[in-house]
Amino acid sequence: MEIDPPSSREGEFSVIASAGGGTPGNSESATNAGSSSHKVKMRRHRVVLSCKPCHMHKQKCDRQYPCSRCIKRGDPALCIYENGPLGPSTPMRPSASASGDLAQRVAQLESLVQASLGGQTKAQLTPPAPNPLISNSETTGASESAVQVAAAALGELSQQQDRVQDVEEIRTPKISPFQSALPQRACVEELLTFFFDYSSFNQLWHVIHRLDFDRSYVAFMSRTDAINTDFFALLNAVCASALQLTPEGHQGSPAFPKDSIERRSLKNRVLNHAQSTLASESGRPPTLERVQGFMILAIFHLNEGNFWSCYDLSGTAIRAAQFLGMNRDPATLWPNMAPDEVEVRRRLWAGLCVLDRKVSLLLKRPHIIQESVRHCSTYPPANADEHTITTSTNVLVKPMSEPTSHAFHILQLLWAKTTRRLADECFGNTRPSYSTILSIERETLQFEAQIPQAFKDAAAPDLAKGSFPEALRFQALYLMMDVYHARLKLTRYFVFSQSSSELDGSSGVSKDRRNVGTFESSARNLSVANCKRILSLVTVAINEWKKNVPQHLRWAVLVLITFDAALHLTLCELRRFARPPLDDAYTWVSLAASVFRELHALTDNSLSKNALTLTEVLLEKLSAKQTKPQTSPRSTPGPSVSEGLELAVRTLLEARPTMDGLLSDCKDCDALWLTTTASVFEAYFPGPESLSLLDVPTFEHFLNSCTAR
Repeated sequence: MEIDPPSSREGEFSVIASAGGGTPGNSESATNAGSSSHKVKMRRHRVVLSCKPCHMHKQKCDRQYPCSRCIKRGDPALCIYENGPLGPSTPMRPSASASGDLAQRVAQLESLVQASLGGQTKAQLTPPAPNPLISNSETTGASESAVQVAAAALGELSQQQDRVQDVEEIRTPKISPFQSALPQRACVEELLTFFFDYSSFNQLWHVIHRLDFDRSYVAFMSRTDAINTDFFALLNAVCASALQLTPEGHQGSPAFPKDSIERRSLKNRVLNHAQSTLASESGRPPTLERVQGFMILAIFHLNEGNFWSCYDLSGTAIRAAQFLGMNRDPATLWPNMAPDEVEVRRRLWAGLCVLDRKVSLLLKRPHIIQESVRHCSTYPPANADEHTITTSTNVLVKPMSEPTSHAFHILQLLWAKTTRRLADECFGNTRPSYSTILSIERETLQFEAQIPQAFKDAAAPDLAKGSFPEALRFQALYLMMDVYHARLKLTRYFVFSQSSSELDGSSGVSKDRRNVGTFESSARNLSVANCKRILSLVTVAINEWKKNVPQHLRWAVLVLITFDAALHLTLCELRRFARPPLDDAYTWVSLAASVFRELHALTDNSLSKNALTLTEVLLEKLSAKQTKPQTSPRSTPGPSVSEGLELAVRTLLEARPTMDGLLSDCKDCDALWLTTTASVFEAYFPGPESLSLLDVPTFEHFLNSCTAR
């Protein structure tokens, strides 16, 4: 039986039973081979060189760690090899001392070879022409002796080179697959510096304690085993948020992406790493890093206009925190916990409460965190600077009259508790009474009265340049925008009620019905005033921030509250309920369109572009309502943001109206307000989803239905 040559049967071999070793000269072996009726074939063991996901999907793997296909699939953490990745080999660089020793050893070996050959030089080693007087046996003996000496010397040299390479492999630092999945380290550290020191993220949201994060980052980058995957997800989420808030034209290090396309690609890459890693860890108990990662991703999607993802991730973060017992005060639950760790947990839980209320009020959906003592006993955080929260000292608490780096977050928590009634009683399954609306408005006024004087002064429209820190000015303006937007939500539904002018022309209307009409008219007038104050605050903010701190303008909340104000002013005019002249409303809505143009030019957020499209529809409706229609808003953009600054400052300096002041003529109506239900809250009002979906026909249909009598 013929045996195929090895080249045609790679990986297989035949074993012939032989008692004499199977040499060709052994006849017994030949006899046994001839009498054997079969060969024993052994199948080769194929080593799987691809990673497990590529092997399962039957795709070509580049054998990196992680491979490019796992990165594209968004699962770099699942890139696992049975026998380790191949990857490009790293060239070994011997040290200078090792190279010198090898060179000296080579010289010694050359001299040894020359001595064995009779002292011949390197040039004399060329084989001479054959001499018939010298026998072949003598020449062969000398050559064999030289070859043996050279072979022994070269073998020793090869062993020394292997030892040097082994030492260099030990010296060369290894990296884990998670570390290799990150961008360049210089780029990562630049993003972290921007996130903590220059972006406005930590001025609006408190999620991460900087000292703890820095310690975890050093430990993560210095270890190659037992990698903290939750911190890997948190690190990628922070990088994604930093890239989202980085202003256009930012000049960073050479490792930082220069153009917007590269920046967007890197943002999507680290975002996918964060989301896929957190999803893969869902079967393990949560950690603080995982709660922080979910919270940062929720804020990221809120700023991108992905409101469902924000609602989902914020709920996941809250459930993970509740699993860790963060809804109970850590000082009571764990009496031996260090004071700094207690404060870090309180601050993270307070941030979750604020996020829960904001998302609930924005989307008009139920919130998760219950504030009753039976469900939540965590104390509010302390008014202390973050750098004072260390393991070596106790927390240095200051009064609220002395603003610290955390004073704004404490005010945000108090404001979230104030707006809880607005979300529960106005946007729940039951409709509020007029008495409830008055009570909620009084609570907002009471909260505003409790704001520290430093924040009130920093929010003044005629603020002198440089009087307050930029962070305090930014937080004060943002807080007042939030307050006026909540008041607008409280009264804007009264645009769908019957006007008091119609009641005045009707006969047989009771006194109570006229008082109700006065309440509704006052609520509409108050909503118009709040709309103008919102647009004024946004105009002042853009004029201040677009040159010095453009990163402050990359928050989607500016688009959302500006669009709400423009839409409400338009509805008031279309339904003929607004007290200002028609040209005044057209001017304010045109100013809102200019705001969207500015934001779209300074950011790459699609919400500002969609808001501009819908605002142009509002301007066309207002123009068609006038006796002398204005030119098309697409050809005349209206006043710019800088041109509207004087109007904005003048509006903010005017006296602010209140419901109690507007109802001063309605005496002894408390019983009437208590029994009258505001059924107008059953009406539909476009929410933020109209900006993300951009359904212009549906939006126009809504405006037409509001205009119809």
